[in-house]
Amino acid sequence: MGAMQSPRIIVVALGLVICAACTRGTNDGLVIRQRNTSSSLGAAPREVTIYVSGKTRVDDSERMRKIIDLDAKTITTVYKDKRTYTRRSFEQLRAQAAAVQKRLDALPAQARDLISVLAPKDGTLTVTPTGKVEKIAGFEANEYALKGGGVSAGSVWMGEGLDVPREGRDWEVLNMSLGGLQAPDQRLAAAIEHLNGFPLRVQMTAAIGSQTLTLSTETLEVKRESVPADVLRVPDGFTQVEVPGMAKSQ
Repeated sequence: MGAMQSPRIIVVALGLVICAACTRGTNDGLVIRQRNTSSSLGAAPREVTIYVSGKTRVDDSERMRKIIDLDAKTITTVYKDKRTYTRRSFEQLRAQAAAVQKRLDALPAQARDLISVLAPKDGTLTVTPTGKVEKIAGFEANEYALKGGGVSAGSVWMGEGLDVPREGRDWEVLNMSLGGLQAPDQRLAAAIEHLNGFPLRVQMTAAIGSQTLTLSTETLEVKRESVPADVLRVPDGFTQVEVPGMAKSQ
């Protein structure tokens, strides 16, 4: 992981922030279909389906599947086109983040000063209710304005009527600790941690270095139904590969 996060990684992580806010306290399944877009990717909007079953969550798209197991404390990333997958423990990810931060701290003072301007580590994103209410994907949602933390404009719409147990925050906490530098998606996780419901729509405009990046996530559909067993695991015939610099996690 480099010092700066690419726009594509930020879009993926933004979806995971929303996914993290959707864990239910029962064994009921939850299926959430979303559309993620970015002004800088030069590609069509990316549709993702999030499956939630107990304390397992899956972020499934055309080319990738990410399985987050809060009981095992592992993240499995499946690369469908390569027919391979990686599996990393939360501790491995935290160690990786610490190594990135150590490398950043070892940079010359001038480089550290530049990085602090491009992506301030201590930037705080605040949320303020606007009073606007709208129905999104069949759920009533309240709008909150986003400000600070590198975000020049933005809003998040929190859907009411869906359970959000406190135990489901493990991934959010981990996500906020990764990357050495906090990107807008990581600040969003911290900003909405205390809000009820979960984010059905997110729009953010942020400066990433000299680039202005507009990110948006729109929830298209929410269903309560059993999650297919084959979605919760690595497909048959896929090969586990090691992440550079990490030992294989069983």
